[in-house]
Amino acid sequence: MCAKYMEQSSDEQDAVRSELKIYFDKWTRGIAPTLNRNEHPHSSALINECLRICPPAAFFREKRVRHTGYPEYKIPGGTLIGVCLGAAMRDPEVFGDQADKFDLSRWFESDMKTLQRMDDWLRLVFGSGMSECLGRRTAFPEMLRVLCTYNYEIIDRAEFARFSNKGVQRVTGMRVYVRRLGESKAPGLPAKNFVGPVH
Repeated sequence: MCAKYMEQSSDEQDAVRSELKIYFDKWTRGIAPTLNRNEHPHSSALINECLRICPPAAFFREKRVRHTGYPEYKIPGGTLIGVCLGAAMRDPEVFGDQADKFDLSRWFESDMKTLQRMDDWLRLVFGSGMSECLGRRTAFPEMLRVLCTYNYEIIDRAEFARFSNKGVQRVTGMRVYVRRLGESKAPGLPAKNFVGPVH
């Protein structure tokens, strides 16, 4: 997600940061609230599009089809099936003709019916039932905190971030300059400034 965030314009990054500051000011304790599309349009669009275009896993564990099967799809009962998230998240019938493209505007410009369908599809990313990701409620606030606490600068945009997916999403070649917001660009303590590959 950080890689896609860094590729956005500085105005878009500022909009995300501004929304997240308000989010963290409101959340003082307890379970983190869900980002609201109306209150946090840029942040929620960024997260949704990142999860859609780069799902953390390419597929889900197989499940056995109910004993009656799905005759309308010619799938007999007892068959093992799985969800290929890489393909599902790029379905043009759900995400439009430009489904292969990273595009935040799809979350701003779509009508309510389309947004609801995209949201329903996106829920597949974290699984369901016994396979649902238990860390989901913890992961979101931690990711958001990192985005609004540090400033990221791409060192070599032409060579920036190669994405690969062999079951689990991997990003390599991310050479960035990271510093806590409000600090000068001059190199400081190694813990505060880092240049190098991020995995």
